Amino acid sequence: MKLGALSMGSMRLSSGGRRVWLLGISTLGGILLGAFLASRCHRDELDALQAYITAYCGLSAGSRTCGGLGTALAYFRVPLLMLAVSFCGLGIAAVPLLTAWEGVSLSYAAVSFSAAMGKPGVVLALAAFGVRGAVLLPCMLYAGGTAWRLAYERKGLAALSGRDLRGILICFAALALGAILECSLTPRLMTLALAG
Repeated sequence: MKLGALSMGSMRLSSGGRRVWLLGISTLGGILLGAFLASRCHRDELDALQAYITAYCGLSAGSRTCGGLGTALAYFRVPLLMLAVSFCGLGIAAVPLLTAWEGVSLSYAAVSFSAAMGKPGVVLALAAFGVRGAVLLPCMLYAGGTAWRLAYERKGLAALSGRDLRGILICFAALALGAILECSLTPRLMTLALAG
């Protein structure tokens, strides 16, 4: 690889691995920023969050509701936004910013849970956001890499290869499964984490 290939003017985003690494670095930056922002929360905000989590976990399984639309939105918003901006040059800047945004939101929520709940907070954060992180992050990086390439080439979604389309459909199926698992499994895991 030539040194000139690293400049923005001549950077080629044709390598899928390079795109995923760059988006991974963007996500990591977002995660670090989210953790920093969460560490700046005031104690009264954390106390309110602790009261909410404790009350939620204390509800009977039948009275706990999962906001299906909100959960689906949390899983699908960033990959869909990435694909929406893939048809124009705006996607070149928007795709890495979207991965950073998702990193900030996941990290902020997880660190806030940990800080609010004290010692069992880490396990509780893992129970609450583990499924989402395990499913969303790889799917987001795959969809983001594809969308970033399309935005850079300015060909739009019409230029999706059959392999790309299959990969994105598999990602969306995994995201749907993750949203279903979060609605059905996460409340139980949170209750177990808080009890343990």
